Amino acid sequence: MSDALDTFTAGTSATVDVAQIERQLRVLWQQGGQTVSRACLFNLVVWCESETDRDRVGATISELTSRHPCRAIVLFAEPARAESSLDASIAAHCHLAGGGRKQVCCEQISLHAGGAAVSQLAPTVLSLLEGDLPTVLWWRGNFLARADQFTRMRGVADRIVFDSAQWPEPECWLAMLAAEIHEPPPPVFADLNWLRLKLWRKLTTDCFDEPAVRAVLPQLCRVTVSHGGGAGARMRALLYAGWVAMELGWPAKIAMERVMFRKCSGHDVADVGIESVELEADGALVRLQKDFAEHTATAVATLPELCSLPRKQAFAPLTEAMLMSQEFDHAAPHTAYARALMLASILA
Repeated sequence: MSDALDTFTAGTSATVDVAQIERQLRVLWQQGGQTVSRACLFNLVVWCESETDRDRVGATISELTSRHPCRAIVLFAEPARAESSLDASIAAHCHLAGGGRKQVCCEQISLHAGGAAVSQLAPTVLSLLEGDLPTVLWWRGNFLARADQFTRMRGVADRIVFDSAQWPEPECWLAMLAAEIHEPPPPVFADLNWLRLKLWRKLTTDCFDEPAVRAVLPQLCRVTVSHGGGAGARMRALLYAGWVAMELGWPAKIAMERVMFRKCSGHDVADVGIESVELEADGALVRLQKDFAEHTATAVATLPELCSLPRKQAFAPLTEAMLMSQEFDHAAPHTAYARALMLASILA
């Protein structure tokens, strides 16, 4: 292999003229011979809000591409810069395959725009997409606060991934977010903060699998969600409560009367998300509780004529790469999220 290809497949970024990106990539892949092959199942466009964020994304993409090969296009925009500039670089994320004798690689194109050149990002991205493959737009930050840039990028995406846990005061944006998600034409929107609720939703539904407990569902009259002060904790509490109210068929007015939120303090829960949930009916209580020291979650149903055994499930902290991988494995729209979001915006 050539020195240029060695540098490329080692993951080292090489500066390249924007107009020459495709040509340079073709030249490099042609030098790979039988030892290097390119893999790509979709386009992944990533919008970054800071230089630190952009650097962190590279490590996440490298981890993701071992299971989800793609062409990654990482964008870093600085519209406030006085100087107008558009710079590009290319690198590869490679993983050994075939018994360690061959490298399977995915390419990463990085674009850095400043000043007026930010407006060139959308058409430049459009020219770099693998046209016959789906496109995922991963917006790292609050895209609603970047409406001008987001509108230009929205049209190229089949799926838009974001993380409301990283938004400052996300509950202030809930109504606008719900409206954006229902705006036609509808790409699939995926909130990583919703994926973090998978354990809580599963534990809840599993608990009501038992016939005697399921019979209590129509009598539920109060939901109390206790949460910590970690990133996105309040938002997850709102989404969970919105999901429960939606599943129970509660109108918004009833949900506002029956749902309560409690912010926990103290050393153990100050930085975490949801700490516990209580679902109450007359004479019955279903309690879900996380034990952060043991990394377990427990559900217990207390009914007048039932001695229910605790349901316990282990959990582990989810990294950003793990959440993204879950989302790439999920093909269907998040319809439950969209409906829960509408009620969450009212509960907020």
